[in-house]
Amino acid sequence: MNCTYPSWTFCFFLILAFSSCRRYTPVDSFRTNYQSVNQIIHTDSSDHPFLKVHTPSGEVYVLESWTFNPTAQSLRGNGQRYNYNRDLIQEGDLIIPGDQIALLETNDLSQIKAKDQEQIARLTIALTVNAIGATLCLSFPKACFGSCPTFYLHPDEPVQAARAEGFSSSIMPALEKQDIDPLHHETDESAFSLYMKNEALETHAVNKVGLIAVPKPGNEQVHMSLDGSFFRCGSPVVYTHSTINEGTGDSRLKNYDGQEYISLTDSFDLNQKEEIVLAFTDLSDSDHGLLVRGRQSLLSTFLLYTGFSYMGDEVSDIMARFQDKRAIQRISRKQYQRMESLDIQAWNPVKKRWDFIESIHETGPIAANALLVNLPSKYTGSGKCTLKVIATRGMWRLDQLSLVPVVDEARPVSCKPVQALNLSGNTASIAEITNADTDYLVTFPGDMYRFDFNLPSVAPGENLALFLDTQGYYLEHMRQEWLAEKNPKRLRKMIMGEAAIWRALAIEYKELESSMEDTFWQSTYSPAN
Repeated sequence: MNCTYPSWTFCFFLILAFSSCRRYTPVDSFRTNYQSVNQIIHTDSSDHPFLKVHTPSGEVYVLESWTFNPTAQSLRGNGQRYNYNRDLIQEGDLIIPGDQIALLETNDLSQIKAKDQEQIARLTIALTVNAIGATLCLSFPKACFGSCPTFYLHPDEPVQAARAEGFSSSIMPALEKQDIDPLHHETDESAFSLYMKNEALETHAVNKVGLIAVPKPGNEQVHMSLDGSFFRCGSPVVYTHSTINEGTGDSRLKNYDGQEYISLTDSFDLNQKEEIVLAFTDLSDSDHGLLVRGRQSLLSTFLLYTGFSYMGDEVSDIMARFQDKRAIQRISRKQYQRMESLDIQAWNPVKKRWDFIESIHETGPIAANALLVNLPSKYTGSGKCTLKVIATRGMWRLDQLSLVPVVDEARPVSCKPVQALNLSGNTASIAEITNADTDYLVTFPGDMYRFDFNLPSVAPGENLALFLDTQGYYLEHMRQEWLAEKNPKRLRKMIMGEAAIWRALAIEYKELESSMEDTFWQSTYSPAN
């Protein structure tokens, strides 16, 4: 099946979940018993605590009371047990081994937060009722703030000052991966501290937090290429001419100064592309790379939240079915990248054509990233170069597109934290975040941590360029306002790429586009809310 309209991670895993699993029962035709119970527990949910427990085999438990036994690593509660096809198969006192818990959903996060329950806390989606930014989120529920872990140089900095965000695309356990981002910071000191916050209605499962320190001469920059290598680079070379869709270019793309270029989405087609052409002249004989600094807009956030709202009270059922389908995960990630990618092409003066160079795939609307696209010398050897950047309209906020001379490959040094401090209450274990393993640091809305590092020494005249190295995943909390929009039929039409639905989404986003940024930034979570 071919989707001609844009999508996001959930869209394509749902396509395959609906079409390729023989035993799958569609979300809008679950057995009446389960559907009724599921609807009841999500209605006036603040008065009726519940815990839904999904297993790797596709079963689900719906518990009205529960306890976790850390010694036996098991969950015990009173409720109902349903099989894959949502037939009721057991009722009453139930025991669930810890290794049979794939995903959980609850409206009572307080019972999950205890330290000895981290094993289940990191697998829990919470249902939140008017917790923060109530007025804003009630008015614009798809514009509410959402974020993976955010990192700062100082604890009191606002979210707009975040230096990096960790594992932005890892929206569930099955999508956990490593993420390396620049901190846009250089130092020659041996001690360094970094602050991590959970500023959204999310559960963050942090597997690893580290630094990559790259020694360099003081007059050079260090940038990471798309394959994860680091390069020492000279000063950026500004383009001499640019066009956007064959029209006038935009000067905001010249310098890294926080003045970002962003286009507006098409009023009726969210898949419309734009082409930015950059011409460079008087280049040195050095190798060069295209330096891309930028971050995503809130378009992907809007689409993700729309998908959640259409899933409604069955979001955890759908996500649990995705957990153990590796092929589906690979395909869904590949399909999503087609929408959010920045495609880089170079003009081939010999063959008189545009040659494809690389596609950049980066997620996250909060902290700006910086990536180096190395260019073969045949595109720059004549002293001039013409590049084309193709992006989905309204998807990217671009701060700088420039060439940089590549001096040499750098030698990065990995640094583990020597101390972890929880600045919001509970104790912190350094072992939970020093290696990517089965131990996780689980954080909840309002949590803040400080990580202390000892950095390698540098020679006189040198300093260290710092990069953040994280691994983990996060689970978005469902907002009560989203449940009212549950619409399985509309979800399917959205997934199938039905033109009328995507046209309606384009119109809906266009109404939010001008105000979404303000709502997003004003609805961050803090303990005082």
